[in-house]
Amino acid sequence: MIINIFEANLEPEDIKHLTPRKGARAILKHHDQFVLIYHDEWNLYTLPGGGIETNEDPLAALKREIKEETGFSIKNCLPTVTLKEHFFDSIWEHHFFLCETTGEQTPLTLTKEERASGHRVVFKTAAEVLDLFTSHKTDHLHHEAIYQREFLGFIHSLETRDS
Repeated sequence: MIINIFEANLEPEDIKHLTPRKGARAILKHHDQFVLIYHDEWNLYTLPGGGIETNEDPLAALKREIKEETGFSIKNCLPTVTLKEHFFDSIWEHHFFLCETTGEQTPLTLTKEERASGHRVVFKTAAEVLDLFTSHKTDHLHHEAIYQREFLGFIHSLETRDS
């Protein structure tokens, strides 16, 4: 499934010159909870994942990013939804996967920016994740778009699991 979201009053031809930035994100199950990333700097929760490098496929990128950001290896990864966000200044293409953790958590390998943001791994129930993505107050400038993306990826991934 592909979901396209356009910023208000934006037409596809307005941004046809932009190259999409691609990323892979996980709805990551750890025992009976889901893994999220909390950023102290913005009081913001996100799903784990990150950018897809040149010549890297989405699943390989996801495995790399999850190991770096959460310390977990992953298994049973099911592609669930691709979400394309279209803004006046950028296009984002997010590939979502439903996965499970495997093995023990190892030390994180964070970038300087991730360390500065107060990056922490947290564990939440499905109900808590949905509540965070629909009502959590945050200081991040783009929190509405981020939470919309995370909510859509999360809910469509759970629907895929249940169908």
